[in-house]
Amino acid sequence: MATVIPLFLVVFSWIYITFSTSDPAAFGQTLDRTTALYFTVTVFSTVGFGDITAKTDLARLVVTFQILADLAMIAIVLKLIIGATFRGVERQRGEPV
Repeated sequence: MATVIPLFLVVFSWIYITFSTSDPAAFGQTLDRTTALYFTVTVFSTVGFGDITAKTDLARLVVTFQILADLAMIAIVLKLIIGATFRGVERQRGEPV
């Protein structure tokens, strides 16, 4: 996960920069590397400050996909943490894993 999450953020940042460059109306402002990463992290963290917004249908679809992928990633991380916790408890009890 330490590699997947940063890669995930960089890929979506790159996608948003590409959209912004090819269609300046795709977002509420033109995105550079910093603002694209900022937007990606706010969407990933579900904070969504609203200062940068998707304006075109394609940009909105990709942002929607990122939101759904974010939720899936959060679920996977939670599953890994809960699974590790249960395995740790079972080991302490001496039960077979």
